[in-house]
Amino acid sequence: MAPRTFCFAMAAWLMSACAQIPGTTPPGPPSGARILNCNTPTCAVKVSIKCEAYIFCSIEPDNDWVQVRRGNSPELTWEIATAGYTFSDTGISFPTGSPLMCRPAEGKRRFICNDRHSEPGIYKYTITVSGFPFVLPKDPWIENQ
Repeated sequence: MAPRTFCFAMAAWLMSACAQIPGTTPPGPPSGARILNCNTPTCAVKVSIKCEAYIFCSIEPDNDWVQVRRGNSPELTWEIATAGYTFSDTGISFPTGSPLMCRPAEGKRRFICNDRHSEPGIYKYTITVSGFPFVLPKDPWIENQ
């Protein structure tokens, strides 16, 4: 096996070995989480792609956990801050039954979600992007208080 092919095979193996394992909903933000307190009609999250050695890339939102205050039904916007990347067709996706409805905007450089905030709950969502080098999805949280 050629050294270059071997390196790509090892990178793919490492990324699949580090994939997130589904679990239970956390009771609150983990320690060290970057929290966005959304208590206005609009809130924004910048999404960057960080790469090490050019092939080990990850999605890094500037906030891991978004807290929406009771009585607030905001418009949440995610925007790609890294050149060469856009959101995929389902760039920001929530499970069926969540109070958030999302749509792409500005050529998939932004995703806008309306939070109906009908009741308190913690919702995991998935961020997926398109671009090179390939990046695995990220699964942060929104907490409707």
